[in-house]
Amino acid sequence: MSNRDGLTEGPSQTQENVSNPLLKTHNLEAIASVQTTRPVDGDCTLRLQNRFFRLLPDQPVRMRLKDTVLIEQHLPHRGRASGDL
Repeated sequence: MSNRDGLTEGPSQTQENVSNPLLKTHNLEAIASVQTTRPVDGDCTLRLQNRFFRLLPDQPVRMRLKDTVLIEQHLPHRGRASGDL
């Protein structure tokens, strides 16, 4: 059945699997993670979920006041061993 715009309503006539398989080169831990940015305070601390974290002085990059950092929290695995893909 077509609507007034000429588009067909209802399920499509062709059903394709548009999902891509998980390859060994995919980093599942990075895909299944929560990423949050936070500003760096003047005393080299940042706050996340009402907790304070101090950045150590031997970081590979130079941090300045109000720079932002990306915090990546990995979600727990279920049903697979860590090496299995």
